Amino acid sequence: RSLNVSSGMRRALKEGRYMGKAPLGYINRQADRKKWIEPDPANAAIIAAAFEEVAQGKFSVESILKFTRSKGIKCSKNNFWTILRNQLYCGKIYVHPCKDEPAEFVTGQHQPLISEHLFNQVQDVLDGKKKVQKTKKTVQDKFPLRGFIECHADGKLLTASSSKGRKQYYDYY
Repeated sequence: RSLNVSSGMRRALKEGRYMGKAPLGYINRQADRKKWIEPDPANAAIIAAAFEEVAQGKFSVESILKFTRSKGIKCSKNNFWTILRNQLYCGKIYVHPCKDEPAEFVTGQHQPLISEHLFNQVQDVLDGKKKVQKTKKTVQDKFPLRGFIECHADGKLLTASSSKGRKQYYDYY
């Protein structure tokens, strides 16, 4: 019986059916003894927006996590990193290796939240292959443009600092 159950679960995964509790951004559905996952109307758009922000590389992952939390997503920092690494969001399901069969990714039957190209861009940013220019988490009153304007010559973000004179500090960009 155990062998039949495990082979049936593996066959379902190879067919592209996701089994188990739906990840954040999806909800479980069931009708006529069939089960599937579909995008959650409340959270799917927020998760997709988080992927797009990470792919741009302008903000740190922690600041994007704070943004998603402010929109109503409840997840830890570790869970957020797991979401960003999970290929389920681009429509792929991981099938574990079994006996003589190797591990593989199959196309899922569920609707993906993001494209595969966007997922690969996010992986490049997280792996450090794409140069990331992060803005500061907090904006100082003295330097409101710091980290938001790019240089036209080399594309780097504008920075600012203060220099001490004899009697006072001088601020400059």
